[in-house]
Amino acid sequence: MTDDSFGTVSGPFIHIEDPHPAVEQLLGPLFPEVLVFAGPGAHISSLRNYPCFRDKMARLPADALRPIGLPVVPPPTDDDMTALRQVLTEPFYGPFGTQDGWKLSTLGLKALSASPLTSHRALANMIHPRAPGFVLVAMSKRPSTHSDLLDILVDAVLRGNHDQDVVFNLARHPNASANALTTARSLLANATPSSSLSSDAITYFEVHLARNKNTSKRDLTMLSRNRNPLVREAVGLNLNTDVADLVTLSSDTDDNVRRAVAANPNLPRETMIAMSMDDDAYVRAAVASNTSIDKEFASLLVSLCNDDDMQVLRNLACNPNVSVDDCFDLEQPSHRAILAEYSEAPHTLRTLAGMEDDDLLLSVATNKFTPADVLSSLAGSTNGTVRMNVARNFATPPSVLEQLLSDTQA
Repeated sequence: MTDDSFGTVSGPFIHIEDPHPAVEQLLGPLFPEVLVFAGPGAHISSLRNYPCFRDKMARLPADALRPIGLPVVPPPTDDDMTALRQVLTEPFYGPFGTQDGWKLSTLGLKALSASPLTSHRALANMIHPRAPGFVLVAMSKRPSTHSDLLDILVDAVLRGNHDQDVVFNLARHPNASANALTTARSLLANATPSSSLSSDAITYFEVHLARNKNTSKRDLTMLSRNRNPLVREAVGLNLNTDVADLVTLSSDTDDNVRRAVAANPNLPRETMIAMSMDDDAYVRAAVASNTSIDKEFASLLVSLCNDDDMQVLRNLACNPNVSVDDCFDLEQPSHRAILAEYSEAPHTLRTLAGMEDDDLLLSVATNKFTPADVLSSLAGSTNGTVRMNVARNFATPPSVLEQLLSDTQA
């Protein structure tokens, strides 16, 4: 830790021995906005004691302070305004932290640890075994906290600041390194026997850890054996999960776990083909939505196209790597319904529009790839809902829309 936390031996907040009781309520989440108020592009490292800001605040009457968003009901009193101005404007002198304790006020620590304006250096100086738990919790929640700071934060927790909320926040932090996540898992595992953590809280942590894209393959392998299906489901969705673990989870007894695995693009082809014949229709539908499917999966496409579940067919039709016009057959009623909704081929849509089937016409009228001449023809349909769908279609020509403006029957 350095004495020069903000590029100077002074910092922006004073230490108040007996803060006004309304101050904490007054500020709360307001601090980031207050810091922004100091000026455009301002950073803690450059604000220092920001005398310009202090001068501005000193000149502001209570009536000018109230509109900046103070979350108080009833409205803050003049005494509240005085307390607020004192906290925001008086300078703090001396080193950031000493053996005697923290020199910043509680409010100052909360503001600096949570604000997006706080510099990387200032955050690093705030991570300390003696730091109040709320400081580490606030840092672990900031989406912009860098991975190296999260590593330092984990080390601080290891050295004595055992705040479980920090561990929980790390599990879902997008910048947490694999090592930090492994340490977080170990911390929770060691704390569980003697802690008051509920089983739901442990599950919450493990699910987020299993979802995190930075969790190591080794940790994911351990989590894939978890007794809770919610955790195994999250492992099945994770793109970093080892292929061998995906294969193992593909035969899991829980339907939701298999559904998660079936949608993972890293699933081997042989396993995907086997899962396309799963007894659970949602598992097959998940296979149909898998973005790794392409024309090379010929046998798989044939199997999915012949499925009798409409959700499987819809997911296949919505798959960006699958051409519905290559997979589906106009001779099959279920395929016609899918083609009317998802086909991009003008000749197919013209054929469907010529069939005497109102359900097909409703979908063709909505399809953005339906040719203009077909939409013009459908605008004269005796079915009012078909005409309404034509009017809603962004591909409908302006001349047809003008014609539909006088339609009073739809």
